[in-house]
Amino acid sequence: MENGNLLEVRNLSKIYPGGSGVRNASIKIRYGSIHALLGNNGAGKSTTMKCITGLLEPDSIEISFRGTTYPWNSKDLKKHIGYVPELPAFPKVFTVHDCIVSYGRMMGLGKAEAVGRAMPIVSILGLEEHMKKRVSSLSRGMLQKLDIVIALLSDPDVIIMDEPTAGLDVSAVEELFGIIRSLRDRGKSILISSHQLRDIETISDSVTVMDSGHVIFDGSIKDLYASAGSVEVVAEFSRIDGKLMETIKRMQGVMDVRMEDVPNRISIAFSGSTDPCGYLRDLAFRDGVSLISCSRSQSDLRTAFIRMVEYVRGQRKDQ
Repeated sequence: MENGNLLEVRNLSKIYPGGSGVRNASIKIRYGSIHALLGNNGAGKSTTMKCITGLLEPDSIEISFRGTTYPWNSKDLKKHIGYVPELPAFPKVFTVHDCIVSYGRMMGLGKAEAVGRAMPIVSILGLEEHMKKRVSSLSRGMLQKLDIVIALLSDPDVIIMDEPTAGLDVSAVEELFGIIRSLRDRGKSILISSHQLRDIETISDSVTVMDSGHVIFDGSIKDLYASAGSVEVVAEFSRIDGKLMETIKRMQGVMDVRMEDVPNRISIAFSGSTDPCGYLRDLAFRDGVSLISCSRSQSDLRTAFIRMVEYVRGQRKDQ
């Protein structure tokens, strides 16, 4: 596997009438990796993906592939990128075979070449028995597989998947992620957006977090945990007053402090390798308070994502 970044997107901006859109977004995708693009609805994920693939013209963008900078929508660049849209859309009267031939023709492939390239992927994805079926008869999961077949016809190095798990049941999501892992194992790089954060956590090597059109984090999941708080602590005291809360908030490594529903119990997000329970016990003692209980657990991607977004929004309000 090659080292470094395969695809770099810098200064991507696309502003819609009314002011919403994406502002100065930058993303780096490494060779042979799965990179997750996370954000709430309206964060700018789909806009970012469509600008990269050439489906939507940005106001500004810089794209480098294997260290070479390309103009937006360059044919030389697009042949290296495959795209799986959120909503598969094929002519209802087409069969699976028709779709492969038709989309292959758009890529400059003859009928035999398109089918020849597609069949190994069709076999892997279990679509062989469906080749003569009309797409109108296929399930959402099967349509998603057909989209992947078509995206791979040009043998791209980068595959961009916009919410590929939308509308899929649990077993179909598990099967799809198995396919994505196999693509990575074949040396492909994948950029994927999804609301299935727990599943995304198990397959992703790195992540970009977007909020309100801005990239607020781009790096490894490990670094996201370190930035947003890698340890979650629930502590119960004999009493909690404003002085103790302020002291805890000023502790080194504290990212967030919240009151729990239970009286005198708080949850605290810590970053780094601090032993928070030991610190809390010392703080409580100095303030004449008893630490009744303290439990810690490792943060997950969903918690880290929410915390990062809320932290950045809080910083914006303070400015």
